Amino acid sequence: MEAVGLISISKGRNAQALQFDEGAAPSYHPSFASRFRPTQVMVYMADEAGVHYGSARKHFPQQLPNNVIKVRGKSTSVRGVKTKGKKLKFAHTEKSKAMEAEVKALNKFLVDFELEGGGFSGYRRLFSNGDIDGFNFQWGGRLYSVGDDSYQNIKKTQRQKMTIGGEEVVEIDINASYLTILHGISDHPLPNRDGLYAIGGYDRTIVKAWITANIGHHGFHKRWPKNVIQEIQDSGIDKPAELTMRLLQPVILDHFPMIADWSSQKDTWADLMFTESEIITGTMTELMHFYGITCFSVHDIIIVRKSGQRIALETLEDQFFRRNSIEPRLKLN
Repeated sequence: MEAVGLISISKGRNAQALQFDEGAAPSYHPSFASRFRPTQVMVYMADEAGVHYGSARKHFPQQLPNNVIKVRGKSTSVRGVKTKGKKLKFAHTEKSKAMEAEVKALNKFLVDFELEGGGFSGYRRLFSNGDIDGFNFQWGGRLYSVGDDSYQNIKKTQRQKMTIGGEEVVEIDINASYLTILHGISDHPLPNRDGLYAIGGYDRTIVKAWITANIGHHGFHKRWPKNVIQEIQDSGIDKPAELTMRLLQPVILDHFPMIADWSSQKDTWADLMFTESEIITGTMTELMHFYGITCFSVHDIIIVRKSGQRIALETLEDQFFRRNSIEPRLKLN
């Protein structure tokens, strides 16, 4: 193909490692892989044949991932800037093998459906804290869709325009997922008000940001992390300068006493994420096995065709209650 001008090839090569010992033999490590790029001649020929840039994935589908369980070490956070834990090798257990089989079954089922407006090339479940004693695939565990063109990487407004097999979709969102799980763990009923974050006359975005930042931390922040301030600003909310984290803390703890001892609780953000991930994965699996319903997810959101929304709502509510003994508030978008 290169000889007839259809592709150009950049050959892969190794890179020489830095050498600190004078006179030592040079050493090398893998660097760039070989790259193959279509020329304009090939692009024109493909376009003439109906294989356009935007539809290339239909003609060249990406292979589903073989390794669908991934484990990382404990993450670190400094002033709100989170650094991911390093990727870890792990030995499979019966528990992880069952999870692996579940994810592969979902991937095989979902890839056969045409998802217009977003890409899907399979899921992986990513677990956290793999370097902590007692790890047994019980921390983290969210489903992440692989590939740069994944539907999980596009904006919510774009996701809502997607279709599955030509039919419009609906998103079902667990309202205040982590906070609801915490209510269930502590055996506190949900407050009798429309918005869980509507407290003390403060903007719900600010209240939510406070709770999210502290639940994701090992204790209570003394000041607003920079990334949280940026998220509030990006939401179009002007946080009063005098509204410090410490000032807001007693108001929030008065309304949500189950997080008053958050720093000393056994459960962490990783436990909450695992519970949420089990609810979402369980919902998707049940919809697949018992109803043949296509269901994609984005963390605490499931995406189904409008024709399947009633069954999906009931299934998600049931999965949540079975795992957490509390009925969630679900939103349709």
